[in-house]
Amino acid sequence: MPPSHWLGGPKSGKAERSGVMEKKKKVKFTTNIDEELLKKIKVRAIKEGKNVNEIIEELFEEYLKRWS
Repeated sequence: MPPSHWLGGPKSGKAERSGVMEKKKKVKFTTNIDEELLKKIKVRAIKEGKNVNEIIEELFEEYLKRWS
């Protein structure tokens, strides 16, 4: 079973406990990606007012929802 910090949570990356919003712990994740694809993602992130990490987390969440 994966460590508990690998499991999904709210899209915001925050967990609610006792009515107080807390940030979820982040872990470093390294991978290789096509250079042109990353450039396009960065441009899109800027247009959406997001960073690449936010986009990747959202896409991972959507991917996992498809299979649950």
